[in-house]
Amino acid sequence: MAQWRPLHRNITSSEKMLTLSREGNFFAKDLYQNLLPYTDRSGRLNGNPLALLGTIFEGYPYTLEQLEEGLHALARVGLVTLYKTTRHQLLVEYTNFEELNIFDKREAQSQLPGPTDEGSEVLTPNPAPSQGTPSTPQEHPKELTGEPQGTPTEAPGDSQPLHIQTLTTTSTVNKQLSSKTKNETPAGELVEAQPRREMEPATGEIQKSKTRSTPAIRAIDQPYVDAWNENRGPLPRVVSTDKKRQRHLDLLRRELGDEALEIFTDAVRQVAQEPHYRQGGYGFGNLLAAGNLLSWAEKWRSTGGMSNQDRRLADKAQAVAAAIGGLDAN
Repeated sequence: MAQWRPLHRNITSSEKMLTLSREGNFFAKDLYQNLLPYTDRSGRLNGNPLALLGTIFEGYPYTLEQLEEGLHALARVGLVTLYKTTRHQLLVEYTNFEELNIFDKREAQSQLPGPTDEGSEVLTPNPAPSQGTPSTPQEHPKELTGEPQGTPTEAPGDSQPLHIQTLTTTSTVNKQLSSKTKNETPAGELVEAQPRREMEPATGEIQKSKTRSTPAIRAIDQPYVDAWNENRGPLPRVVSTDKKRQRHLDLLRRELGDEALEIFTDAVRQVAQEPHYRQGGYGFGNLLAAGNLLSWAEKWRSTGGMSNQDRRLADKAQAVAAAIGGLDAN
């Protein structure tokens, strides 16, 4: 995979991009440009939204639905082709990719099958989400004017008259009358607004509205989050820890004890300079789940943080120095 991909200036004159702009789908336009550097030699990449959230867009406030709809929007206008295989649920191939790029001969060929290869199935893009049409408000029944209907009737065996009245006012007035009867709110008194309540689709029960919030980071996990963010280099920043990451951190502390944080920090320093991690945009969760954290830490400690190329240069310099020293000794 290359480190970068050129972006042709005809992107602003493309009818396909213009269609997305007219639809107001600016997220899909950004998605096209953000995924471009991660394409392989044939302009392909794994488009599974779950995989994208765990790698390229880790830490971004995107949802699976947003990413999936963005890819289908690009496919609807012909900027990409979506397809699947028995191994991959969703693959992406950029249209006319090889015509818009000048490739390095050293770049490896694509390891992903193409949409026309045997075993591949091209997917029909989902239709654009319906924008809906404004509904015509229903007319409220006209309120009756004059005296209320009904006459007072005396209940049998009761000295107080029972008033029976037919109410034909709007639904708003009915709710106000019902609220006044239950709460006995004096006329003219301000009532504090209640939290907005919504209908639960599955059960039909009324519930309070829910708001999404970023999961809080446990105090015991905070040092590991800080260690990652301080040493991650170009890798994605950590903004939260979910239950899966918490389980991995708990296991790490049980296995490594007091040295867990120090070993984790050294592993982060090493993967921050690894081409595999940098090109794939892998993050905090990938390091914890891979199970080779100790190996990365050992590599950092054995090389002093040098890359393979730096280590080869150091070995060569040492050999030259030894040879020069040998000449001086003679």
